[in-house]
Amino acid sequence: MSSNTNASAKPDLKEWTRERLSALYTAPTEDAFHASFESAFAPACAHVRLNGEEVERNEFKSRIMSMRAPMTSADVKWEDLNTVEEEEARGTVSGSWTVVRSLKFRLRAAPAQMKRVITFNARVEPGDSAGEDDPRRIVSLTETVEDSHVPAYFPHRPVANPAEQNARNAHPDPDPDEVVQSDPQDNDEKK
Repeated sequence: MSSNTNASAKPDLKEWTRERLSALYTAPTEDAFHASFESAFAPACAHVRLNGEEVERNEFKSRIMSMRAPMTSADVKWEDLNTVEEEEARGTVSGSWTVVRSLKFRLRAAPAQMKRVITFNARVEPGDSAGEDDPRRIVSLTETVEDSHVPAYFPHRPVANPAEQNARNAHPDPDPDEVVQSDPQDNDEKK
C-alpha cells in the first residue's frame, strides 16, 4: 500500500517529461544542467535522433551545452503534450515546445534572442537507480528542431511615404534660427 502512496506523490508522465526537458534550458548553473540531464536521460540512452541524424547521448548533451553557453536566460512554452502511459512508469510522450533564449550579445541596444521550436517523441522507462525517489528516465528520444532569430523591434519615428519625402527634400523647411526677417525700410534704401 505504501508503494501506491509513493507512486501518487510522483508527477504523472506528462508533467515529469515537461519538468525534465524544460530544466535542460532553464537550469541556472552548469552543475544544475548536468544534474538535470542525468535525471532526464538513462545512462544507456542509445537512441537519440536529432533532425533525422543519429547522435550519441554525450554528443546530444554537448550540443545543448554549447547552446547554453552564450545564454543569459530562457523562456519555455509548451504547445501541446500527448502521452501514452503504460504499466510500471513506462510510456511515450510526444508534443512540441518553444524555447526563446536571451543571449549575452546585443543587437543594437537589446539582447539578441534565438527561438528554437522542438517537436519530439520520447520513450520513458524506469531505470536502475537505486535509492532515487523517481527512477524514470528517457531511453529513446527523437527531436525535430528549427532555430531562428527573434526579430528585434525598436521604437521609431513614422516614415513618410516616398512622394512626401521627395517633396520635403526638394523644398526643405527653412531652419527657424537661420531665417532673417527683412525690414521693408531696408528694401526702400537699396532702391
